[in-house]
Amino acid sequence: MNALLFIHLIAVGIWSGSIAAEAVLEVNLGHPSPQVNARSASRIRFARCLAIPAILAALFTGIAMLRHVTWDAFLMIKVALAASAVVLHTLAAFVAHRQRLNAQDMAGRECLNRWCGRIGIGCTVCLAGAAALGGLRMLV
Repeated sequence: MNALLFIHLIAVGIWSGSIAAEAVLEVNLGHPSPQVNARSASRIRFARCLAIPAILAALFTGIAMLRHVTWDAFLMIKVALAASAVVLHTLAAFVAHRQRLNAQDMAGRECLNRWCGRIGIGCTVCLAGAAALGGLRMLV
């Protein structure tokens, strides 16, 4: 295992952990409380400090490793799933920001909360699929 792959795997692990932590926060945000704006602000700070650097590290190390591999069907699907996970996570961050701005509008907040949950599920599925295909490709 080379250093670039090691950094990539660490970044993906941190990113996966941040998604799990955001899911826990999302469950807590699903219940109305007077601290919704503070929780949403802490989620955004969490994303800025941990998730975004991990996503960027995984993205750039993944792109750097693509120059040295032979392309096959598994790799194409893995890259597509990983790119989808990056896009969906970015979209979820945007929706969370909109949710924070609309904290006083309960109907709008609940709609954004549903969207954020759905996007989060898609991101989790894409990231898990990319990780599974990457692990399968390493074994074969």
